[in-house]
Amino acid sequence: MAQSANRATLSSKLRSTKIGKRVGVAFSLGPLLLYLSWLGGIWLLILVDLIILFGLLEFCRMWKAKGTELNRPLVIILSFSFGWNGFSGLNLSLPLLLTVLLLTILGSELFRGVEGALYRISASLLGIFYIGWLATYLVWIGNLNPGIPHWGGKVLLLIFLVIWSVDTGAYFSGLAWGSHKITPQISPHKTLEGAIGGVLAGALSSLLLWSLSSPLHPFLPTLPLGVYLGIGGIAGIGGQVGDVIESLMKRDSKIKDASALIPGHGGVLDRFDSLLFIAPLEYYYLKFILS
Repeated sequence: MAQSANRATLSSKLRSTKIGKRVGVAFSLGPLLLYLSWLGGIWLLILVDLIILFGLLEFCRMWKAKGTELNRPLVIILSFSFGWNGFSGLNLSLPLLLTVLLLTILGSELFRGVEGALYRISASLLGIFYIGWLATYLVWIGNLNPGIPHWGGKVLLLIFLVIWSVDTGAYFSGLAWGSHKITPQISPHKTLEGAIGGVLAGALSSLLLWSLSSPLHPFLPTLPLGVYLGIGGIAGIGGQVGDVIESLMKRDSKIKDASALIPGHGGVLDRFDSLLFIAPLEYYYLKFILS
């Protein structure tokens, strides 16, 4: 009797989460995203710039809900500069690029009035670094090249697959067994059971993908099992931390979803918050492995 009640409850939860839309979007947009990541080059840069663009529009919406209007075109353009600096051949040193960025933000506020200037400056810099800087690590991962064609693209594809597995594992584990809340004030639906399910899903997906990889595999890199599990571990733990951080921002701005751009998923930040957080961690992990 209790099992029947539990199954009915789970079925009701699945209907309320619009699972059909989630799956439909995943199968329609997922392959394109993976292919562009594998291609690398200008296609990967354009993909990342789209994530930055829509992510920053959602970020600016959060601040607008708190009464702070950011200079959206300027913040977006400056966020693009991290990726285009290298691709365009300009290759400004990082200290010079960051100095130009900071002085531009500070100088632009001279023409926007006194009231709220501190909030606008702080929020603009946060948006540039949280979204523009962190997202650009995806480009830098794609550019990693130990002498194997598409190596960086293969690793990036692997990271996407693993982080999606983590999200899926945490989501369904939380729905089925979640009862011990982790951060009730920030994200009431995040549970310990869901977090454990996410970590396990990251490990299992890494193991499965490693078993499918080979030197001749067109889309998966040839790496030791330990490296695959390391990538899965970073995604399993770091990805869920990134998700809670974005929830913290939404909670403060009294916004449920960053936007409704992706049916069944919310906005770009709702979908890529985990990836933003783990991208630099995975990059430096891979750099260490390659060294």
